[in-house]
Amino acid sequence: MPWRHLLTACALGAALSCAAQDITVLRTVAQSGNLPKFNVGDAHRPGFCVEMLHAIEATDSALRFEGLEQALPLKRIAGLLESGRVDVFCGLARTPAREAKISFLPHIVYVTRHKLAVRADDPLRIHKLEDLRRLSPDEPVMVNRSSAYEQILLDVGRIPLDASLSDPITSLRKLVNHRGRAYYFSDMELNYYIQRDQLQDKVRLLPQVFHEDRPLFAYRQDLPQAAVERLRGALDRLQADGSLHRIAARYGAR
Repeated sequence: MPWRHLLTACALGAALSCAAQDITVLRTVAQSGNLPKFNVGDAHRPGFCVEMLHAIEATDSALRFEGLEQALPLKRIAGLLESGRVDVFCGLARTPAREAKISFLPHIVYVTRHKLAVRADDPLRIHKLEDLRRLSPDEPVMVNRSSAYEQILLDVGRIPLDASLSDPITSLRKLVNHRGRAYYFSDMELNYYIQRDQLQDKVRLLPQVFHEDRPLFAYRQDLPQAAVERLRGALDRLQADGSLHRIAARYGAR
C-alpha cells in the first residue's frame, strides 16, 4: 500500500508500539532504480536492503517494517525522512547537509566503490577524475541525474557531463551505442546491471577506485528512543554474527 496510507489495526501514525502484541511498526520505502538494494518483486534476490530489513525482523520479533511496496527516488526519500513522514531507511550516505536534518546509526550497511564503465574495446585510461576533463564534449561522462555521483564530478569541474538520465541500464545501453564515453557509478550496481543484461563482452570497468561510499541506516530525528535502541541492538547482533557481511556479499558489496 502507498506510504501515505500505512495504517495497522494497532498502530495509527508513525512508529507507534502495538500494546497488545508489543510490536513497533516502522514506516520505510524502497529506492527506485536501485535493484541491488531494492528488488521486492524478486523472491530469490529481493535486494540487499530488503534482506537486511527481514534479518532485523528475524532477530527482533518486536520490530516490523512497512512500506517497501512504494519505491521513490533517493532525493525524495531524504525529504520524507527530514519531514518525519518516513521513519527509517536502509542505505543512505551521511553528508553534513543530511546530518543536520536526519539521524544515523553508526553501522556501515555496505561499502561500494565509485568506478568508470567504458566500452570493452575502448583503450581509455583514467588515473584520476581530473583526467576526464580532456574528453570531448561529444563523448561525455554519463552520470545519474541529481545524484551524489553527479555532484562529485561537478565539484571536480570542467568535465563534460551527461546527467540526463537516472536509469542505469539505459545509461549502459547509451554507452554501448557510443552515445557517451564513460559512465560513473558504483561498482555494485554496475556489475549487477552488466551481468543481468549480459553486457560482459561489451562493457568493462576501469580498475581505478575514485571514491568509496559507506551508507548507513538512517532514521527521522524524532523517532522514539526506544525504537532507536531496538534498531541499534538488532544491527549490533547482525554485525557481530556476520549476517550483514554475508548479505552484502550476495550483491557484490562489502
